[in-house]
This record gives sequence, structure tokens and C-alpha cells, in this order.
Amino acid sequence: MKSWILAGLAMATFSGVCSAEETSRTVKKSEWVASPSADLAARYYPDRAQRMEVSGRAIVDCGVAGDGKFQDCKVISESPIDYGFGDSAIKLARFMQVAPLSKKDVRKGRTRRIIPVVFSVPYDQRFSR
Repeated sequence: MKSWILAGLAMATFSGVCSAEETSRTVKKSEWVASPSADLAARYYPDRAQRMEVSGRAIVDCGVAGDGKFQDCKVISESPIDYGFGDSAIKLARFMQVAPLSKKDVRKGRTRRIIPVVFSVPYDQRFSR
């Protein structure tokens, strides 16, 4: 059976995902404390997408607890739809952690983070010769 992995947490900023009035912002690369391993991510790759060898992505909005773990996550978008990438990203968020919120973030009410998650069908090395 092929090994299914999470290609990585997309660290790019997604313009237009949140406005200045909202309490969310994209996680900065320097904030990451923990992310899921490839083996753990493989367990959460959506079944239908795995069977059909479909890659996808999801963007979730999560609250940050005092210890930096994510809570109360909601799917903002997923692509392609109807493959379960959003639900899988929310499940994976339980294994992610960022640095605790700064006093400035708390003061400004920025207690949520936008997390882009990319799922990728692994490249089959047998065909690269």
C-alpha cells in the first residue's frame, strides 16, 4: 500500500483570508512548536481522496489555548470539495501547537490562527527512472 503523507503545513500568507476586524491571522513560521509527523498525517488522509489518489488542501481557523494548542477549529475552505480535506485538517490540528499568545495578541483580541494544510499524493519513485 502506498504511503500517504501530509505534504506540509503551507506557511504562505493567504491574502484575503481574514480582514483587520477579525480576530484571526495566519500562523507565522516562527510560531510553530509542534506539527504532525508524516505517519500521523497519513492516518488522517481522507479515505475517498486516498482511494482516488487526489491531492487537496484545507484552510482552518482555530482558537489558541493558553498552552498554544488549537481548539474550536472551523473549516474556512477546502479544495477540492467533497473529499473530506477540511475534516481531516481539523483532526490534524489537535496535534499542532504554536507558541503561547503574546500579550499584544491578547490585548488586540487576536486569539485565533489561520492554518493552511496541504495534502499531497506521494510521488511514486518507480516511475522516475
